[in-house]
Parts: sequence; C-alpha cells; structure tokens
Amino acid sequence: MQINGINPGIPSLPQNGQTSGTTGNFSNLLKHYVQQIEQQHEKAEHAATAMAEGKGGSVSETILAVEKADLSFQTLMAVRNKLVSAYTEVMHMQV
Repeated sequence: MQINGINPGIPSLPQNGQTSGTTGNFSNLLKHYVQQIEQQHEKAEHAATAMAEGKGGSVSETILAVEKADLSFQTLMAVRNKLVSAYTEVMHMQV
C-alpha cells in the first residue's frame, strides 16, 4: 500500500517574480487557473460517471476528486468576490 501526500489541488501563485510560460500577465494567470479548475471538474465528473456505471474507480477516489474540484471552485469564487469588492471600493474613492 502506498500513501501519497495530500495535494489540495489549488494552484499556487508563482513565488518572488517567477513566471511560467503561461503566466505573462494577470489576465493570463487567471485564465490558466480557470483552465486548471475546469480540468479538475472534468476529472471529477468522469470519476463519478465511471463509478456509477461500474467501470472502475473507488468511492474514496471519486469523493476526493469531487471535493478537490469543489474546493478549487470555492477558492476561485472567493478570489472573484474579493476582486469585485476591491474594484467597487476603488470606484467609490473620491479623487
């Protein structure tokens, strides 16, 4: 039996100015993370479908995939809400 480390599935931000080829600016960074979250959602959907059809996969693996996708989506929504809140706050500032 092999025990793997816990990977929360949440993409991490580049450290201290490091950028990868896909993250040139903030817009590209967000697109990259949204694509990763979509991939996690698709994996969870496939795992649930395979388990329901009896084609393989355990219940624990399916639940883990679904929870990773859900946690990633919740994190994305929290970031979006913070960005909207910051934008409205800046728009209400008097210059």
